[in-house]
Parts: sequence; structure tokens; C-alpha cells
Amino acid sequence: MGEYSNLRTYFVSLGYIMRNKNYIFKLLIVGLVLFGCEKYQLKQPTSLSINWKMTENSPELNQVELTDGKVFSEVFSVEGQRVKGDDVIIEQTFPTSIISFNSEQNLGLLIDVPVGNYTTFIVKLSAIENTDFAFEVNGIYHTSTENLPVHIVWNQDKMLEFVNKNSFELTKTKTYNCFLELNRQLLFQDVSVIQWEQASITMENDVPTIVISKDFNTNIFNDINDKLNNSLQLSVN
Repeated sequence: MGEYSNLRTYFVSLGYIMRNKNYIFKLLIVGLVLFGCEKYQLKQPTSLSINWKMTENSPELNQVELTDGKVFSEVFSVEGQRVKGDDVIIEQTFPTSIISFNSEQNLGLLIDVPVGNYTTFIVKLSAIENTDFAFEVNGIYHTSTENLPVHIVWNQDKMLEFVNKNSFELTKTKTYNCFLELNRQLLFQDVSVIQWEQASITMENDVPTIVISKDFNTNIFNDINDKLNNSLQLSVN
């Protein structure tokens, strides 16, 4: 009788295990399907429209307001890290080598990037030395008596890296605006009022102009160049 009872218990236990194995197997299949769906979703693209924007661009008296500029670049890249999904690396060619911009302008460029929650997002523009410039920014120096044009020039190769200020989520439901931002306040953070007042003036096209480069007003150029990377920011909405 004892042997029969033990045998019966064995088969009952075996049946229980088999039923649970089937249940576990089904859960595993469901999990794999959901995981596959999530990976598929994270590979879906959404569109980013690339814009340029000058920020913190309302200067006080004896300061410079940024107005426009241009960069000579043939290729730009995107690097992103998401909460879920593989890191994103994209490289794309500009339709034209000279990219011109004003204080806020759509650059006419649309790129596809994978959806997801981005913690890090960097757009890199490789400014390449051309005949006259690699990267330049123009502005107006406002004083109580006159407004002088300002011409800031980088005429050597320069990597411009625009880094996201905040994390953001991209979904497949719309086209997003990606703003490459130049923060005026951060760019001129170390340039004093006295430096602007004492800046040398050059005639450009018969117009008195404050030219800032490695050859003109070098003290101001060095202060600006040191702050350039920190002044390049990025936002998406």
C-alpha cells in the first residue's frame, strides 16, 4: 500500500511539474515575443528637422548681439545614448558645403533617428578650413552712441559639438525640431566691457568693423575660443 501511495504521489508530482513546465514555456514564449517587439519598436525611426538658434541673445548696453553666421562643413554626425536600445551613431552629408544661419533659422535638413528616451544626444559639425573661414559669427556691438558690426572668425579646422541640455523622448508620432544653439551669454562670458571698448577697429567693405580672430583682437578671440565648446548646446521639441 505504501509503495502504491508513493507511486501515485510521484505521478501526481510529475503531472504538476509538466503542467508548470508548459506554463513556464508559454511565459518564456510571451517574454521573447514582447522583447522582440520592444527591440523592433526601438529601431523605428522618427524625423528631426535641424535648426540653428542664438540663445540668451538680448544684450545690455556695451555688449554684442549675435545676428548671423556660417560654417563650412560637408559632414555632420549624431551620437545618442538611450535608456533602452543600442547607442545611436549616424553620419550624414550636407546638401551644400556652406551652411548659413541667422539668429533662428531652419537649416533645411531632415534626418531620421531611432525612437526612444535619450539621455545623451550630440550633434557634431566638422568646420573645415576654407579660403577665408571655417566658422564665423557676426553681430552688433551696441554702445550709447553707435552700433558697430562685429565679425568673429575661426579660419582653422574646428569641431563644433552641440550637446543636449536635458534628456528627451522621441516617438514615431511627429517630426521634431532639433535646435543647434549658440548661447551668446556663455560665449562672451569672459569678455569684459573694457575689452570691447578698447577693441581695434578694421575697415571691412568701407565699414568700421570689430574683427575678432587669431590675428585681430586676439585677447578677445582667445577668451571667446575658450568658451565656444561650453556655449554650444542642443534642445529638441
